[in-house]
Amino acid sequence: QLLLDECSEELHKRNPTDIEFSRAEEIKTGRLMLPIRKIPSCILSMRGLRCLDVTGHPVETLPPEIGELTSLTRLVVVSSNLTELPEELCKLLYLEQLVVSCCPIRRLPEDLCNLVRLWDFYFDGNQLVEMPRKFPPLLNGIKVSGNLLKQLPDAVGTCKDVKSVRAYANQLSSLPESICNLSYATEMSLQGNRLEYLPAALGSLQQLQYLSLHDNNLRTLPASVVQLQELQWLYLYNNKLQDLPKGIGRLRRLERLLVEANPLSKASLADLALGPPLRLLGLDAAQAARHPAPPWASVGWMIPWGKLYAKLQPASQLKRKAGVEPIQGAQPPEHNDVLVVSFAASQAEPEWLGVLSQVHAGQISIAEAEAQISMENVGTFSSLFRKLHGEKSMENDGEHFASTAWLLAPPYNCRSNGEVLGDFDVLSLCDTAAQWYADATEREQLKLEDKLQKFVKDYRRVVFLGVSMGGFAALSNSHLASSVLVFGPQTDLTISHLRPGFDPEHLSRLYENLRKNVRAAVSSGVQFQYHVGIEEHLAYARRLPLPRSSIFIHPIEGRIARLLERVGILWPLLVRTLAQEQRIARGAVPADSLPKDPAPEGDYAWDLNDTEENLVLGMWGRGGKLTTCRIAAKQLCRLCCFAPRAHDWFCSQCLAHNVSKANQCRSCGDQSAPVATVAESWRPNNGRSGQNRLAIRQNHGPLATLTKVISRFASVRGLAIVAFLALLAQFLRRRSRGLKL
Repeated sequence: QLLLDECSEELHKRNPTDIEFSRAEEIKTGRLMLPIRKIPSCILSMRGLRCLDVTGHPVETLPPEIGELTSLTRLVVVSSNLTELPEELCKLLYLEQLVVSCCPIRRLPEDLCNLVRLWDFYFDGNQLVEMPRKFPPLLNGIKVSGNLLKQLPDAVGTCKDVKSVRAYANQLSSLPESICNLSYATEMSLQGNRLEYLPAALGSLQQLQYLSLHDNNLRTLPASVVQLQELQWLYLYNNKLQDLPKGIGRLRRLERLLVEANPLSKASLADLALGPPLRLLGLDAAQAARHPAPPWASVGWMIPWGKLYAKLQPASQLKRKAGVEPIQGAQPPEHNDVLVVSFAASQAEPEWLGVLSQVHAGQISIAEAEAQISMENVGTFSSLFRKLHGEKSMENDGEHFASTAWLLAPPYNCRSNGEVLGDFDVLSLCDTAAQWYADATEREQLKLEDKLQKFVKDYRRVVFLGVSMGGFAALSNSHLASSVLVFGPQTDLTISHLRPGFDPEHLSRLYENLRKNVRAAVSSGVQFQYHVGIEEHLAYARRLPLPRSSIFIHPIEGRIARLLERVGILWPLLVRTLAQEQRIARGAVPADSLPKDPAPEGDYAWDLNDTEENLVLGMWGRGGKLTTCRIAAKQLCRLCCFAPRAHDWFCSQCLAHNVSKANQCRSCGDQSAPVATVAESWRPNNGRSGQNRLAIRQNHGPLATLTKVISRFASVRGLAIVAFLALLAQFLRRRSRGLKL
């Protein structure tokens, strides 16, 4: 209501310094957020406003009055319908951060260089066709990926503090020589362009650690590349390179080198084979046929799908064991029964290969994975809350919601040997054009759905994997799969905080196509696992026609796939899924025995004010145990209001949730060691079990109080005082025992 002009008086009484409008706030407020199509006039007169954030709203223009907000230091307009920025924006001389991303905007104000305090600068995922000739002097990064730029201005080299250049997925045919002046740059992401050559002085960038040049038209690399001694990642695949600078594979810090889909000479391949071993060396089967691949190389067949990086390889080739020969030559007609299609996210890196190599390595048996990832229902959230907190009211006690989700998760302490996964095929897909695996005007025509439909028909079972943009692609093509596992995907591109800079009508069509294919997949029996944390992606999950039983909500904020990997859940989760698919493929389990829950009838998977506990909440136990409980939508909104993050902790006295930086409990002031920490890298027998956590809460009394005093004095008074207090505690303990007797 504060957005309405008639409420401007009330808004001015509050006199806020920061205003953030986010469509995803519905997961906290429990009500739909209405879209804003224009900046309310009452906001444009707030001279003391420092931050204005409009994310996910179809704002079409920034009015000229924006230039009167002279105190503004941060302006964020993400996923809107903006087509231009007003020149008055350049009057905001105190502006430090400017984020205008995922909008159909084509040009920037020429006087942007007047923003002399601007250091953070994001213009990713728009439709920019050119950049201003001058840049603000204090920029620390050039972030213009996913646009339609044909060149970068020479002014790039004048920004001496730049550490990151992200200009991938454009139409650049060359780079300005001045880019070699960026002596502090550590990252250059230039993939998915039309580069034919690079500046000769590229080797002068002595701090460079990450250089991605894949999917261009490069025929040679400058000899100075071997001077990049800090380089760790070098991606060169899908170019026209015949020769590489000698010694490029022996850079002292190099870990990853991908050179697939290049007609490399035998001499260059022999030079790469000299070592030393890299963490990842990507070769294709044609290259391995010209020269034997070294033992540390990951070899596969490149599928000629145009701008898409498409590499097919058996999982046994991802990280070859001793005695496994590299594949070479043409792709044979026979293949494994199960195919995993991994869709890379917007960084366009084959990010799933490392995880899948560990999945196939056999370090986790199938029996162990199924015991660890049981996903069994341990009860309702309200019953667990009462078990942990007694008769406290759930309505007025939001601080203890998080501890209910974390402290009662059962641990996993067993390790068992047994049958491991058989081999399976992996098709790695990367959309280096950052067009979300979809076709659009002024972009490449990928025709991905047609290509996938022809490719997967020869396999008995097909599994799709994806995160973020990759998750969007997996869901959009889910009707072609047997199982789909997505982690924090973007879905509704009309409100997503990350999306391509397409026109609004095109974004709506892509979203409707995704919904149509998901609904068709559900009705045909495709198995879904939609994993999401309690953040923006949860609002996107609610907008899909998926059964509630297939949406796994994890009680943590952050990138959910990385967090699941951190705590040891992701690998066994994939082993469990692939084991089931392999059983079905060989006929050991009938496919029709899998559960088939119907899709919801309405537009949303659940109602925000639903009080029935029927949503699936994941519970992470020590040792990587994953179980579930059932939570109501209204309870979930309360949990989202203070979402736990990695390294947050729970008080050992009152079990309240505290942020990671807090040195004492914000509820009771206790400073003793926490009872548990959120998303630690758990290992077997590392820490207390769920039952012991309950015992800790009951451990109050004189002895516990004295122990707490000892711990506080230890850091201040030294060992002598600690020793004295320890003797005193022992004396009191013996005396209390004597009194009891």
